Amino acid sequence: MEKRGMKKGTGAAKSTAKVKIMIVIGAVFAVAAIIGIISWVLWFSNTKEMRDVLDVDTIYPNILANGVNIGGMKKEDAIKKLQRDAQEPFDQNEITFIIDDEEVKFTYKQFNVKLDIEGAVEKAYNYAREGSVEERYELYERLKINDVYSFDIDYLTDEGNLPEETVTTIRSELEKGLKDKVYIPPKDATLKKDGSGFTTTAEENGRELDLDRAVDTVVEYITIGEGDGLTIHTPTKEIETPVKEIQANVTKAQLSQVKDVIGKYSTKYSGSGSSGRVINMRVAASRLNGKIINPGEVFSTNECFGESTPENGYKLAGAYINGKLDQDYGGGVCQVSSTLYNAVLRAELDVVERSNHSLTVGYVPRGFDATLAGDYIDFKFKNDTSVPVYIESGLTGNQVSITLYGKEIHSPNRTLEFKNTFTGGAYKTYKEVYQDGKFIEKVYLSRSVYKNIKDNGNGVPVEVKLDESTTAKAVVTEAATEPVSMPTTVNNESQKNKKKSETGKNEQATNDNVTSNSQEAHTVTEPTPPDENEGVNSNIGTDTNIDTDMNENFTDDLIVSPNDVDSINSSM
Repeated sequence: MEKRGMKKGTGAAKSTAKVKIMIVIGAVFAVAAIIGIISWVLWFSNTKEMRDVLDVDTIYPNILANGVNIGGMKKEDAIKKLQRDAQEPFDQNEITFIIDDEEVKFTYKQFNVKLDIEGAVEKAYNYAREGSVEERYELYERLKINDVYSFDIDYLTDEGNLPEETVTTIRSELEKGLKDKVYIPPKDATLKKDGSGFTTTAEENGRELDLDRAVDTVVEYITIGEGDGLTIHTPTKEIETPVKEIQANVTKAQLSQVKDVIGKYSTKYSGSGSSGRVINMRVAASRLNGKIINPGEVFSTNECFGESTPENGYKLAGAYINGKLDQDYGGGVCQVSSTLYNAVLRAELDVVERSNHSLTVGYVPRGFDATLAGDYIDFKFKNDTSVPVYIESGLTGNQVSITLYGKEIHSPNRTLEFKNTFTGGAYKTYKEVYQDGKFIEKVYLSRSVYKNIKDNGNGVPVEVKLDESTTAKAVVTEAATEPVSMPTTVNNESQKNKKKSETGKNEQATNDNVTSNSQEAHTVTEPTPPDENEGVNSNIGTDTNIDTDMNENFTDDLIVSPNDVDSINSSM
């Protein structure tokens, strides 16, 4: 009985112990829970306080961009401050170009180089705004105790490069500030003809700004900088101005090849040296004298002679104006242009533009004249050789004489004969080429129609009597015969094939109206010799000077109206 009682007491004690343990554990959990709740409340309270500090619309304190403190500022205020305290000082940075002993300075403001102010403000605003609240707050607390965050402002770029408008501004400013200071024009070699031959002087090359290199140098310096990068404190940069050489168009070596007479021609004139017509011819010839036409260059007679005005030295003289005789400045210069035309034909240069007069002239055969008028009728030719062509021109012994010098490219014993034929109311001009006296080819040159010449119906040119009140003095009265004796250029001057000219048939006068026609000279090789029976054929021989009668009252057709030009071109 005693043993059972002992067991019963032991079980009760164990049960009581378990209860106590459970109570203790419960108490621990309760305490832990209370502590947890208290901690969470404290954490939540602290986090809210941190968020309240961090969640502001201003830049955190002590943040510097290019040394400018924009901490505690709103974005728009920070932008204004950086524009004033960062961009404006930055604008004063200079780049200096050295030209010889001269300095030319440019500022960044001139170049329109911009700092990325808005990007810098965004960068400052976003500092310490990523990561946990605690991490952000820790950075914030450091800023408050003067642990500053500082950075350099980047350039305003477009996909990593300076904006196109900035590069354009740099180019414009460099060109405006350097181009004229750098430029030295080249000097062509010169050639002068005197009694003993030609004298040449050497060329001098010039220089000009290498604008592309200058722009690249500035862009590279601004965007790359030196050392740790370009900032507003970068010292002035000095650059030797990049230049490139300008080659002279004409060199002494080129001009040294000008030795041969390649074409020459002379025409006679009447009248005293003090007459307006002769003065005009002398002015035109003097402007022509010494001209050099480079290979590939097209020569304009109008540009050479200049505008026919008193200011340019021209006098009043007789001139054809709309097919009528009148007085005008520059009357007579067409004799010089016609003489030049015939010299060019003998040099076998490329005739680009040529028009005949509206009425016949007496100083060259029909079909071999070249008129000028304003800026709409010109005589132009091209130097289609590889050597410069030098023009010698002047008035001597009542003759206008023009000689062209260059390099003879044709074979020896080559001779030329120039002929005109009259058919269908027009004069057609040709060049016949002979080698060692043997016919080689016939080349068509031009077609010319004159108002005062008409076909009598049998292929014979007759002179039309125009209005005597206006044109009587301008008509060549001895119209029974073609002008004769045109010079022929040969490669070897000792070889000249002189031929007598054929006499044309008598012309019968008529009052029928005749229109004027002109055709620019084109080189068209014909395979057969000319038809000697085609109209009136004038075989124009090899004399160096034309042998024609010159009417003292004769004037050339300097002025032609645009209506006449239309008429001329309508039948081309």
